[in-house]
Amino acid sequence: MASSLVAALLLSSSLIGPASVGRVDAFSISAPSGTGASSSVLVGSRGVVPAPSRSVTALRASDRPSGPSADSLVSVHSGDGSGRKTDGGGGGGGDGASGGKRRRTGSGNKSKRRATTGGGGTASPQSKNRRNNNNSSSQSNRNRRRSDNRSTRPSAAPPSRATQWSKERHLALRSKLEKMQHRSVQGEELAQSYCDELLGLCVATDEWDSVLEVLTVMKDQGLSQTRSSYRACLEQCSKVNNGASALEILKAMQQAGVEPNGDDVTMAVKTMCRGGRWRNAKALLLRSAEQLPDAPAASAGNDGKIEGAKSKDDDGVVADDDSSASEDGDASKIISVDAYNAVMSSMKEEKKWKEAVQFLSLMEKGHGSSNKGGSGGSTKTKTVDDADRVHPRPTLVTYHHALEACASSGESEQAVTLLMSMRDKGTEPTSHTFDLVVRGLLKRSQWRRALKLLELMEEWEVPQSTRIYNIIISACAKAREVGQAMALLKKMRTLNIKPDVVTFNALISACASAGRWKDSMSLLQQCQREPGVDPDIITYTNAIRACARARKFKDAIELLQVLQDLGLTPDVYAYTAAIDACAKGKMWRKALDILDEMRTRGVQPTEVTYSVAITACGNGGQWQRAMELLNQMRMKGMSINVITYSSTISALAKAARRNMKETGGGEGSSEELSSKALDLLEQMKKEGVEPDTYSYSGAISACASAGRWEEALDLMAQMKKGGPKTRPNRITYTGAISACGRAGEWEHALRLFDEMRNDGLQADRISYNAVFSALRVGMQPERAYEIWGEMLGRRKEGQPRDSTKDEGGSSKAAPTSKPYATATSDPKLSPDIITLTDVIATLDRSEGDTNRERMDEVFDEAVELGIILPTDSLDSLWEVDLSGMSIPVAHAACRHIVQRARRAVASGESPCEDLMLITGVGAAHKAQGQDDDGADIVGASQQAPGRRGRGNTALREYVRQVLRDDFNPPLYSTIPHLGQGTVHVSADAFQKWLDGERQQ
Repeated sequence: MASSLVAALLLSSSLIGPASVGRVDAFSISAPSGTGASSSVLVGSRGVVPAPSRSVTALRASDRPSGPSADSLVSVHSGDGSGRKTDGGGGGGGDGASGGKRRRTGSGNKSKRRATTGGGGTASPQSKNRRNNNNSSSQSNRNRRRSDNRSTRPSAAPPSRATQWSKERHLALRSKLEKMQHRSVQGEELAQSYCDELLGLCVATDEWDSVLEVLTVMKDQGLSQTRSSYRACLEQCSKVNNGASALEILKAMQQAGVEPNGDDVTMAVKTMCRGGRWRNAKALLLRSAEQLPDAPAASAGNDGKIEGAKSKDDDGVVADDDSSASEDGDASKIISVDAYNAVMSSMKEEKKWKEAVQFLSLMEKGHGSSNKGGSGGSTKTKTVDDADRVHPRPTLVTYHHALEACASSGESEQAVTLLMSMRDKGTEPTSHTFDLVVRGLLKRSQWRRALKLLELMEEWEVPQSTRIYNIIISACAKAREVGQAMALLKKMRTLNIKPDVVTFNALISACASAGRWKDSMSLLQQCQREPGVDPDIITYTNAIRACARARKFKDAIELLQVLQDLGLTPDVYAYTAAIDACAKGKMWRKALDILDEMRTRGVQPTEVTYSVAITACGNGGQWQRAMELLNQMRMKGMSINVITYSSTISALAKAARRNMKETGGGEGSSEELSSKALDLLEQMKKEGVEPDTYSYSGAISACASAGRWEEALDLMAQMKKGGPKTRPNRITYTGAISACGRAGEWEHALRLFDEMRNDGLQADRISYNAVFSALRVGMQPERAYEIWGEMLGRRKEGQPRDSTKDEGGSSKAAPTSKPYATATSDPKLSPDIITLTDVIATLDRSEGDTNRERMDEVFDEAVELGIILPTDSLDSLWEVDLSGMSIPVAHAACRHIVQRARRAVASGESPCEDLMLITGVGAAHKAQGQDDDGADIVGASQQAPGRRGRGNTALREYVRQVLRDDFNPPLYSTIPHLGQGTVHVSADAFQKWLDGERQQ
């Protein structure tokens, strides 16, 4: 902008020093475009005189004063040139040929300042009258315009802090200038340094009209511009980071014949870098380094003296050394390395790693203007002797800037390359050097390479600090490498590096995330015993998180109390972790108590706090309270994010699953809860909160509880259209399968099961159970048997199973030598009692001998897997507990037990004994005090297969019915007088049955 104009003014003023007084000729220096000057600047014997139409903007647009003088702070009419009082006295100047008028703003000045005509005399009465009339008319017009403006224009916004500061700075400068003018008018001799300082202030703040005033006073004082004047301008520009003006000052020095030295260039470069002009600063630096007279290039600076210093350069202004500086330019001709570091620092801030590496290579090489053609990654450069250098050697801070530029740009490999080359270039890395490179590696999750750098530090004997270990431990924690993090703590103790609270916090957090609750508690105890280390709120918060993850909610609540007893104030994170522990422990009342305690202590809950509290209510079946918490958030104007909505929908889904057996409608039924979940999902979309996978999964689960399979399939379709954030997961598919199965839509359930596996999702036990439930409701024994075999991985459908005939010709299953479920080593895929119940029920309810044989086969496999009748129980060959089994499973169990006993007797493994089947009796039956005489009759309380009465002997009587109906000849049993919950088959009855079976 107007910086070029400043250079022209300074140059012209230097040409009209004391030696030029008396010259009557004048020449014109044209103002550059964009400076606000509409015509030329005239330089004559009276100094620098702006042309009549010149208008200079001294302040930025936001800093301009309002009113008629807002567009121009300086308006100079034709006159003698100075526009101010001179030593000749009076209002005119010079020869008094004409008068002038000057308008300006500032502290202590009127809006207008006039100089009367005449050679020091007074104006005529006529001119005074005309002027007063004109002033009165003009003032009236201005007042009318102001009134119109006040009524039509909107009220102005209050000035910003930056604008207010700029105005205050302007007023302070005006005060100093008026004081200088007053002292000059009084005939006081002004010092060169005093005028230089004011000149620098005007240049640095772009007060160009004030520059003219200072130059005029300096001319009147007989002072010219020396090196100190330019240096003062550079110093003031440096203070306000005015790099543009600093660059123009250097140009003005060259034009005035004052050659800038190394200190001048250094100051200008650092000023330009702080002002965001590092590219111009780099060009100036390289150009000046080539142009300065030959001298050994120094690398000394503040940077190289600091061991382990921060990577940021000292941006302070280079101080003048009056003892060595001279007016003829014999000061230091060397550009300090600080200037180079300033450019490197700017490159680092803008993440220009290629430029930084090239610039570093240039400094290492010592000559040349650039490293053109380089890839930005090569550091192999040919160096020169110090005597031939034009660029200083890089210091430690120079390397730090380059390393940080690479690390922050994700170029960790380049950072490692630079680190490995430092020693060969004569610069020893420090602990902070390694710290920068390690941070770059960890941004790319390269913690293994960071560990290698730790070994390199030991090899190079670089002191290792607690800080760098903390950084790597934290990275291992994020990577869930808890074992490696614990090994680092052990290594720290071996090397006598004291861990601090940050070390323990990172380790406890890692153990908490990995579910290693015991390790977290052990580390907490170590932290409490460590000398000089006091656990802080973060330590206890991480320990509470560990307890919550391990469902140790009582320990979590105890830790919350302990930290308060130690004088620590729980913050929102500690409270939230404790509420989360209560949620996992289904302690919804305690969770709400902690939430109330937070409010009482003035700790405001966050969205996450409300989310875990809502989850606690959902886990406790308190969906109404979960909805209340959601409404509280709305009333407080809190932002309800997707996590909070998902937690509320999940609470409704859990309540719906608890009420799954309820068939009636109304408040709290599965139908009602699923409707509320769907409403919340729609409300999310209306409020602009995009549902995620968990939101949809909760709503689908609620629909599954109510059997709303069509809504569940519609939600699945929406998820697949929503992109990666709503991609269905295994839980989503399982919920949709359950919804279809509950409604009897087994075909859709199987289709979803296949889609899940086609999407690359591994089915787990819960997914299989959902499919088996659908097949049970849909009465599909063939598919159930097929998928059971697939789940076990034992054989393909249609492969026959070996069987043998006993002596009587009856079919029996051949014992296997090893379990069938060799393919189910994953515990998440192994069938459980729920799986067995659904498969057995599906086969049991279907007619035909084939399904009966398959039921026996499935039950035998379940026994071998330890799902039912485990070997480590109190059961024996002749005494088995059937209590707690469902009717279908008890049916299969009876068949299995009798066939097992038959084979044992036939093979001679066991003699024939009394068979005791324990079924238990209901409480209602016990209250009746029935007196059963032990007769071999079937009670009148028979019920349909698959149902169990409450408080009666349904299971007992069903077992007796199975023994009679499923075997030929029938196997008769009795009920002992003192064992109403037991079905007794005597040894004689069992032997009689065996004999009858052989005879058939």
